[in-house]
Amino acid sequence: MLLTSRGGLADTTLKQQCIEAHTQAQEARQNSKLRQAREHLNRCAQTGCPALVKNDCGPWLNELAEQIPKLRVELVGVEASKALLKLDGEKIAAGTEVEIDPGEHKLQIEASGYEPFRQTFQAEAGKPVNLRAELKPKSEPAPLEEPPPPSRSRVAPLVLGGVGLVGLGLFTYLGLSGKAQENDLKACKPFCEQSRVDAVSQRYLGANIGLGVGVVALGVATYLWFRKPPPPQSTVVVPWLAPGVSGLGLERSF
Repeated sequence: MLLTSRGGLADTTLKQQCIEAHTQAQEARQNSKLRQAREHLNRCAQTGCPALVKNDCGPWLNELAEQIPKLRVELVGVEASKALLKLDGEKIAAGTEVEIDPGEHKLQIEASGYEPFRQTFQAEAGKPVNLRAELKPKSEPAPLEEPPPPSRSRVAPLVLGGVGLVGLGLFTYLGLSGKAQENDLKACKPFCEQSRVDAVSQRYLGANIGLGVGVVALGVATYLWFRKPPPPQSTVVVPWLAPGVSGLGLERSF
């Protein structure tokens, strides 16, 4: 009598599990979770389940075998052994069929030295999914191009060179004219008019200034002409001259 009670309790538990699996299979199927539905159908189609339940679960199980989509990924550009494939965050193997549920899925492929591959796709019940994933090698960063050298400006040295030539010309003219006037003063020396003496001194002073300006301007012009162009952010300071700057010159006393 005890054995009969235990056997009856086991049968009742099995039938209850079969009925629950039958219900869960339908819910999973309606939610497009076909692989999960197949697990429940395998439980409710087993021997020992009520005939009414098995009559549903058996045919449904055969239908699911045709409805579950199968994914195959073809890798291009990289060996399958060097690539890491993940479908919805779970690792899968390349080149083999993988059963998936209908709906949206995300495929991610990574390989050392290659750009990552990502693709989102839709799977439909009863239709296989064949994806071709081409991995591209990572591009090396382009070398930095050096900026072109700044153009050399010829304006400043040309202007200063012109100023220098004018200064030397002024030195020559005033020096020679002053020398000529000085020679004229020899006839009246030492009783020459002060205005004439001052005129000679003014000539020599102008000659001295012209010489100083000419020499400095030509020196700066030469430097600017032959030096390397300054970087764009640098500032070129052009010196200027004024009367009173010391330089080579002539000095006479009367």
